[in-house]
Amino acid sequence: MTGKQHSHVLRDCDILNENYDRLGLSKIGSSLFVNEQSREFREMTLAKMQTMDLMTGYNIELRIQVNRRWEEPENQLPQTFAEALMLATKQARLSTDVLYEVP
Repeated sequence: MTGKQHSHVLRDCDILNENYDRLGLSKIGSSLFVNEQSREFREMTLAKMQTMDLMTGYNIELRIQVNRRWEEPENQLPQTFAEALMLATKQARLSTDVLYEVP
């Protein structure tokens, strides 16, 4: 990673932290790292979801996949009362089958 790319990532982490703070979410951890040449660098410690938040901003294909996957449950919602009843019945049968399944 070049110095320019590194500074963009740090800037983007700072922007994420501003949004996390506004949303009441845990912020990305930050500390100083000193290399063998005694140069100081800022080091960011990201949790899994923070990494996903950061990466989906850079990778267009990943962003599209995440957005499409996110939309799937909305497309699977029943559109009519009859569909909702059928879905509820199906889910009840599935949960009952699992509860009484014999090994």
